[in-house]
Amino acid sequence: MGRFPFLVPIGKGSKGMDYVISSDDLSYLDERKFQTLFDHHPDAVIVVGINGKVIYSNPAVESMFGFSERHLTSNYEKYIKKEYKGKRKPYYDLAMNGQSQRFQAVDLNCVGERQYIDINYIPIMGNDLQVKGIYAIAKNITKYIVDEADRSSRTDGMVTNTSVQREYEASIEQLAYYCSLTGLPNRELFKRKLGSLIKRFSGTKQKFSVLHMDLDRFRNINDTLGHSIGDRILQQVGPRIQDLLHPSSFLAKIGGDEFGVILWDYPRSDAPEILAENILKRLREPFMIDDFELYLTASIGITSYPSGGTTFDELLKSSGIALYRAEANGKNNYQVYSATVNITTYKQFELERDLRKSIENEQLLVYFQPRVDAFSGKIVSAEALVRWKHPVWGIVSPGEFIPLAEETGFINEIGDWVLKQVCQYMAGWKERNLPLVPISINITAHRFLKNNWRKAFADPLQENHIHPSLIELEITETTLLQNDKAVEAAFQFLRAKGIRIALDDFGTGYSSLSHIKDFSIDTIKIDQSFVSQITKQADVEMIIKSLIFMAKGMDMNIVAEGVETVEQLTFLKQQECSEIQGYIFSKPVPEENFQLLLQKTILKPSYSTTKLKVDNRRKYYRIDLPQPLSAQMTITSIQEKEVSLGKTGVLIENIGPGGMRFLTAMHLPIRPDIVFQFETAIMEQHFELEGSIAWKNETKEGFQYGLTFIMSEEKRAKLIKVLHPLSLKSAVTFGI
Repeated sequence: MGRFPFLVPIGKGSKGMDYVISSDDLSYLDERKFQTLFDHHPDAVIVVGINGKVIYSNPAVESMFGFSERHLTSNYEKYIKKEYKGKRKPYYDLAMNGQSQRFQAVDLNCVGERQYIDINYIPIMGNDLQVKGIYAIAKNITKYIVDEADRSSRTDGMVTNTSVQREYEASIEQLAYYCSLTGLPNRELFKRKLGSLIKRFSGTKQKFSVLHMDLDRFRNINDTLGHSIGDRILQQVGPRIQDLLHPSSFLAKIGGDEFGVILWDYPRSDAPEILAENILKRLREPFMIDDFELYLTASIGITSYPSGGTTFDELLKSSGIALYRAEANGKNNYQVYSATVNITTYKQFELERDLRKSIENEQLLVYFQPRVDAFSGKIVSAEALVRWKHPVWGIVSPGEFIPLAEETGFINEIGDWVLKQVCQYMAGWKERNLPLVPISINITAHRFLKNNWRKAFADPLQENHIHPSLIELEITETTLLQNDKAVEAAFQFLRAKGIRIALDDFGTGYSSLSHIKDFSIDTIKIDQSFVSQITKQADVEMIIKSLIFMAKGMDMNIVAEGVETVEQLTFLKQQECSEIQGYIFSKPVPEENFQLLLQKTILKPSYSTTKLKVDNRRKYYRIDLPQPLSAQMTITSIQEKEVSLGKTGVLIENIGPGGMRFLTAMHLPIRPDIVFQFETAIMEQHFELEGSIAWKNETKEGFQYGLTFIMSEEKRAKLIKVLHPLSLKSAVTFGI
């Protein structure tokens, strides 16, 4: 901020036309993007990032003020009238908070002549509705201001030439409410249209529908063929959809590759479904771009007012849930929102929605799992593993959110963040004189397809003074084979700098060691799916023996992942496997706990598994059921807010007047402000039992949870009456 005179306001500020510009079609604030938009714009335009840094200024800035940007940067304050210095900040702050501002400013041009400038600050909103920066658009209105003697009749010096003003406002409106790439209405205008329909249909029995469409695997086109090809496809999608719409409809581009359609006043109740099917058919026709014949599919979520929500946020959320279901069902289909969506779908939708904010909201955590010398037990390395502490769902396992990150492309940001965190941690360990070991960080091969990957890897090491030999990058076998040429070039560059390369999950893809030898790889990690079969399948043991033998023959280090038992450890030591990683030495631990392991240096294997200790000081008895009891589970409230979700089947293993233990394959949060409800039949009597989860234990069958009931004493008495005859037939465990 503050590099140009027209950022200095005069007179009263106002929200003016209250414009907000969506950056849905700008995946990042890049000067090249703005050159296309504004290089030939007649008004002075600058783009300011959220940090106040000027990202772009167009040629009109220099022509308006008569001196170069560099001159402005170092000398512009002497061209600002003294009484107006320092007054720009309130307007700038309001714009950065999402409120458009319009005001007038006075400055001097390069020869000292006074200029009157009409200015619009327009926030640039991201897909997450957060401000990413502002457009500052300035128009020289000096010639429209009457001379000094007549200005006393004016109130604020605003432009009096109404035709010029209307033309100016029309250009601002186009910029504010329409996608510059496709010409379609943008997210902000989509939001306003929905708001007007909500107001119109409120209190009536009429409904309207929203279709939320996402192009399937569109990111792959951008990654492989380039953004220019992707942009031209987006320009063709809009007309295809528009051809299918009737007058009572509205089409907008509401995200990078997302489109929204609003339908109202339709004669047939199934009109939204018919339109969705027609859109899917239309998009299956090939897209001809240069010499490419490209085929696309899409997924569509449908919701309606008022059943799917009565506000913009509620309707977008319900259509998003339906869209997620369409994508989960194999893509290339549509789904209609149902208020009884089950817990799994609801959770996955919330995770996908919140994932991009996880770094910004400081929800990601780095855990470390040691790799030890198979014979001495000395810690020789460690793997950095990312965890997500979601505000509602608690610690989310990587198995749930990493696939989402890979599909959306956010995996690159996560990998960069982990590297920065690891380097910062290692700098702290050096200050505390802890022994340093190389840390292995998971990345995707797609990271090497981005232009800034060298800088992303080099900067954290340089800033924290970490030697490259202390960093190892793990890449999965599948992504390696998909991008072999680009990856190998990157490997050679990184190894020349001293960074080591590991191949993760070896054996799960389609490669062979004869293929792997063509890559610059230092370490091979045997996947835990092989390790878990040691002592169980002789053919798997033979494969492991061969892997270790050939890897050593190619002078590669070899690590066995997921080692949990002494039998597995003994077998691997007999085969002279170099390093061991697994629960037998340590589970993944937070950074502060890993510091304690570094101090120990040597780890001893744990020869017995410790079962979760559950506090058994219960007020009521529990009945261990001889056969699990089936039940239907749902969530009734989250943080004291009621939700309406569908049901998921679970098995009740024991039950008593105070609570129960149940088994499910789902990861569920342990927190008292999430209330679960279970429908089941006990001794042929129907019960709806509510409670919150108190503990969790992972088993081979899934996850065991302990539920503490939330119920009235009257309902508890009824439950005790039904359980009493059952307790006489079963083994009863009383509390201490």
